[in-house]
Amino acid sequence: MSATVNVLNRYMVKRPGSAMWQLRKPVPADVQAAFGKVVVTKSLGTSNDRDATKAAMMLLEELEERWDAIRSGSSPASTRFKPEAAVSGELAEQTQNAVIKAVYTQVLDKIEKLDNARFKSDRHAHSIAAEERRSSARDLAREVRAGDLERFVGPTEKQLLKHGVAVDHEAPVFLDLVRKVALAVLEAQQVGIRADEGELAPQPTSEVVKRALGVSEQGAPATDIPFADLVDRFMKQWLADRHGGKDTNTEQQKRATFRLFGGYFDDQPIRRVRHEDAAIFFDTVRLFDPHWARSPSARKLTWSELVERYGDREHGLSAATMNRHLQVLQELWLWSKKRGHCAGENPFEGFHKKLRAGDNVKPYLAWEDDELQRLLSPQPKRSDLLEVILVGMFTGMRLDEIASLTWSHARHSRSRYTRN
Repeated sequence: MSATVNVLNRYMVKRPGSAMWQLRKPVPADVQAAFGKVVVTKSLGTSNDRDATKAAMMLLEELEERWDAIRSGSSPASTRFKPEAAVSGELAEQTQNAVIKAVYTQVLDKIEKLDNARFKSDRHAHSIAAEERRSSARDLAREVRAGDLERFVGPTEKQLLKHGVAVDHEAPVFLDLVRKVALAVLEAQQVGIRADEGELAPQPTSEVVKRALGVSEQGAPATDIPFADLVDRFMKQWLADRHGGKDTNTEQQKRATFRLFGGYFDDQPIRRVRHEDAAIFFDTVRLFDPHWARSPSARKLTWSELVERYGDREHGLSAATMNRHLQVLQELWLWSKKRGHCAGENPFEGFHKKLRAGDNVKPYLAWEDDELQRLLSPQPKRSDLLEVILVGMFTGMRLDEIASLTWSHARHSRSRYTRN
């Protein structure tokens, strides 16, 4: 009995949103390299405490056999537990599509059945329920875009078990599938809402769901392209217009904004951006750590990882920084609209913050004598560094702008000041 309780307390857990027990067992340090894993995570396939404990004790025994075999260099006698599948992280695309299709179909069928029953019995109740579902869909969309996917872990695990797939919750392929299942649920809700609003036979627009349903890509508008591809076209045109001009860091700032929004919006076509999507994006980014972009590793993080690591700060980004992000996205929408990639009102309008010195903008301050002493005494040994400091002090130019100055720029400025 004590051994059973020990197993239950130490190695068996339930993830939030899942009724299924799973085994979580650290791998001994001396066999981790050969075993290919630091921690073993495996579903026990049941929510019953007694059955799960029995299965866990059997799996623990098999694991010990495998680890002893690794230490001795022999083959393990037991083959019931095969962690290699979990280590490889492989999951057939056919299985993934089956899971996504099953979840999407279940959610949509449930919506349609409830809607039809309410509409026939009580239209007022149907209208109230439809509005509640819209509100619920908005809340769920916010959760997904903020990276909160816990509620989708259970349904994903359940569908995989139906296909005989052992679940490793730490595997990147499983986490990616959970995200796709979340998108499928959102897509089913949106299709149901569009049907409520009078659209006949609404079809899914998400590429994830369309692939799972086997919907042909033929007939899609030629202008309906992923956000990242659209940004590439826009930046090529923008750089061509600036050919020969002074180098600035504007290009890097634009690309940083586009990376942020593209990660948030899951690289969907720009025409699908709604005012509400823009609002959620700006509200989330507004609470980012003011110094988040200084970390080189930040560029490699996904949107959900950025939110988790740098989001929800008490003192977020400045109004000036948010206005810059806003202006970049407004510019992209206007450019895209002229080329048929989107239509209607600009969803990025209405968020601009008026800047007031001393309120949401810090005024420039004059250098104090002690600050100049620390900066210039002693002077830098390299004369070019001293020149950069002096140019920056007198002009307010940034380092990259100073470094890109040519003799013609300096001569033009000198002649202008001489005339004045």
